[in-house]
Amino acid sequence: MQITPPFGYAAIVPLNRDQRVRLPAPGWVPPAWRASALLPAGVGEFAAAARDYPIAFVADARGYAPVLVLGLAPGENLFVAGERWAADVYPPAYLRRYPFCTAVVSFDGQAQQDRLICVDQDCLAADGEPAFADGDPADPAVRRWQGIRRMLAEFDADRERTARLCALLAAHDLLEPFSVHAEPAGGAPLTAGGLLRVAEKRLETLPEAVLRELLKSGAMAAIYAHLNSLLQFGRLLDRRTAGSTGATA
Repeated sequence: MQITPPFGYAAIVPLNRDQRVRLPAPGWVPPAWRASALLPAGVGEFAAAARDYPIAFVADARGYAPVLVLGLAPGENLFVAGERWAADVYPPAYLRRYPFCTAVVSFDGQAQQDRLICVDQDCLAADGEPAFADGDPADPAVRRWQGIRRMLAEFDADRERTARLCALLAAHDLLEPFSVHAEPAGGAPLTAGGLLRVAEKRLETLPEAVLRELLKSGAMAAIYAHLNSLLQFGRLLDRRTAGSTGATA
């Protein structure tokens, strides 16, 4: 079985009961993510993430997808120090999910409801944690595995909600391109492009029925969390400046 790995994973394989997984230390960041200015985001974390990161949208093969903006230049992640994510900010769900992920399984062209739990094969190790641990609920390994399964289920449910939000934004033509220009003190000007945001003026002209749909679905709360998060572009510049002067962000 060949499964295309998500962004940042080396190669993923289905997780079996006889396997063991070496779990990364909390906050450890896979190498591919340390030099990425964008990280996938889910609508369920917009409110928490908006306090620390700009949330924008990008076009992808499926339409649109939200991302956390982590830097002002390609390959720049201002929230990683060495191998660890910054401790003073919200830890993204995409990072917390690693090294696990899920994949859709199809039989005879029909997608199955239950997803296949997969793992980055680089994390399989004989001295790791047992996969699918069960038995005594007081056993730390059992509790740890239950937490992993719950986290994966919540991540997948949020992925579905995120897809519905993006479909609504596309259906009502609410996204517009924008660029961010910054001028660091003593440095060359920076421009971050290729991003999309909700066009506030288009929101104001939507029919009342569409506005009710956005409110009822929870999309409007997500939209305003996204718009408020754009103020965090200033914080990115602050983190960049602090890093260049050796200060602690």
